[in-house]
Amino acid sequence: MKIRIIADNYTQDSRFKECWGFSVLINDDILFDTADSAETFLYNAKQLDVDLSAIKKVVISHDHWDHIGGLESLFKKNPNVELYGLKDFSEDFKNLADKYNIKLIECEDFKEIDPGAYVSGSFKTIYKQKKLVEQALILKTVKGLIIILGCSHPGVVEMVEVIKKHFNEKIYYVMGGYHLGSKTENEIENIALKLQKLGVNKVAPTHCTGQKAIDIFSKMYSDNFLRLKTGLEIEFDF
Repeated sequence: MKIRIIADNYTQDSRFKECWGFSVLINDDILFDTADSAETFLYNAKQLDVDLSAIKKVVISHDHWDHIGGLESLFKKNPNVELYGLKDFSEDFKNLADKYNIKLIECEDFKEIDPGAYVSGSFKTIYKQKKLVEQALILKTVKGLIIILGCSHPGVVEMVEVIKKHFNEKIYYVMGGYHLGSKTENEIENIALKLQKLGVNKVAPTHCTGQKAIDIFSKMYSDNFLRLKTGLEIEFDF
């Protein structure tokens, strides 16, 4: 299994555009989120030699701008993708899928969307006084589950707890946005400890996690910390 970071707040090198957004490609055919803009998404995908026509499934963690910015540009190049969203996503999101006759699948519970690849269904929370729903992508590997998160608005610990309970398997990696920018150092350390108690072997926090939290996770997880950056390619045994 190969994971490529198409877009992130941090870059691997000067070939890529840096942005406030997130997008990850699993193998060549499952896309998780689409960055902050068409410009970022298309440019970085080209730099990574991504064949957009080979993408079969698109999972959107939540319908904030920094995760759906490249979605329409993908539809224009590949109108045959299956789109995995949630029932409570915005009407604008659903209308965009309708505009391009995209098959929209709304999974409110865990569902296998490809061999060894699952969506988590809906996690609900309140963000900026509005209801927000979010989902994760889970990949099964020989070393355990890889959990990919967009922003973890419902709480990274809370999401990991539910996922672990559902699968009852070891968690190899938790990667993506942890959304800890407003947390104190003590709160972040407690979150890291809770993830360790949940058996999370390795972490790769990025995007909205916040630099302070990234530094704390790096220290607490040491060799089991991975710094995600745009352009990074990671190989896993499937």
